[in-house]
Amino acid sequence: MNKRIKKKKAKKEKEELELVIPEPDTESVPPSPITGQTADISKESPGQ
Repeated sequence: MNKRIKKKKAKKEKEELELVIPEPDTESVPPSPITGQTADISKESPGQ
């Protein structure tokens, strides 16, 4: 029974980790696409 509880706890911890990881990801993602877009626009402007 103890092993079963440990396994359940590990699974819960993994799920919590998966929930926590996207947060910093979404936080660091917005600046990236914005800079990428600005770079894309400045690249396209001289090309056109």
